[in-house]
Amino acid sequence: MCVGGTTMLDPLVAEWLNILGRWIHVIAGVMWVGNSMLFNWLDRSLIPPDDKTSRTIGKTWLLHGGGFYHVEKYTSDQVPPVLHWFKWQSYTTWVTGFILLVAVYYADGGSFLIPAGSEWPARSALWLGLGMVFGGFALYDLTWRTSFAKKHDTIAGALSVIVLFVIVYAIHQVFTGRSAYLHVGAMLGTCMAGNVFLHITPSQKKLINQITEGGGYNKEMSTRAKARSIHNNYMTFPMIFTMISNHFAGLFGHELNWLILIIVMVTGALVRHFMNIRWTFTHWPAGIGGTLGFAGVALAAILHPGPQPQAAAGGEDLGEPVSFAEARNIINQNCLACHSAWPTDKVLSLATGGVHYDTPQEIQKYAERIYVRAVETKTMPFANMKEMSDEDRATLGRWIKQGARLE
Repeated sequence: MCVGGTTMLDPLVAEWLNILGRWIHVIAGVMWVGNSMLFNWLDRSLIPPDDKTSRTIGKTWLLHGGGFYHVEKYTSDQVPPVLHWFKWQSYTTWVTGFILLVAVYYADGGSFLIPAGSEWPARSALWLGLGMVFGGFALYDLTWRTSFAKKHDTIAGALSVIVLFVIVYAIHQVFTGRSAYLHVGAMLGTCMAGNVFLHITPSQKKLINQITEGGGYNKEMSTRAKARSIHNNYMTFPMIFTMISNHFAGLFGHELNWLILIIVMVTGALVRHFMNIRWTFTHWPAGIGGTLGFAGVALAAILHPGPQPQAAAGGEDLGEPVSFAEARNIINQNCLACHSAWPTDKVLSLATGGVHYDTPQEIQKYAERIYVRAVETKTMPFANMKEMSDEDRATLGRWIKQGARLE
């Protein structure tokens, strides 16, 4: 298939590659996050030995699969004969995630990154996205390599969070809400995978090499690996939210989408914090409950529902009556390329979930959904690729509010 001199994959092949890539991405991500949470839980659940001179750091018993597991963590001057590494899940998650990022947002030159009519050229937006993903990690990594960050980790952590918030706000001024959310997640995922690749795994390798060469156990190597592992621990919940955020148009499509994302990220990190300290902080359930409650109130204040798409009540002025012919013409021009049994856009139509607007009855059936996506949140058409005007959105909204009548 050739479009404008550029060879493109067959839409069906591209869709199956998308499915396979997402499947592997999710499976690897579940394994990575699951292992991370398990080992963090183990570190806090280990029972220390009575003998303070023992090399045993701690041990615990687990019940799973109809049997008991005896887990013990200790230091040693000998490398165990069989050693299992936990790194490939992170690499697989990042690689498949980056491939999906390229396939969805970069393969067409970056046009899906920015709103229609943006002053930014699509190619420049593409480089901005890549600069954010890799530049954000470079800034984070270089900061935490400094002696200042190592001595004053609380201050460095606060500064890192402030810079993250600035980046979140700035990228939303250029990108669409959907692509901005995904790029924030890609940046966090790159920081996490980078920690594994550049710090956690190399420190563990140095620890093993030093033991093999007769130098004994070096606690410094262990501490270095653990520090970046804790960073990953706090980034996990915010990163997972961005992975699934494309399903929530009411959030990424809101005019304060950047603030919503910040609130959700802070909430996720704080919940993770209370989970981490629950062995030493007895009121951790109240901490989690308070965090979720505050976030719920804040989000409710931001996302308070606007006028619902209901038929006019007696005496309510909804402007000039809008005929079905007018509404259908707007839908045909802006929606039917994808939302049809006979779409002209063969790629995006594969992700419409079978929502079609070919008949008057289908349009009426999905009227409220059309209102939310095209009028209220303005997240459809996708990336406003049809450059749907605010006037057309308002007209369509009036038709729905007036009862979505087929006359």
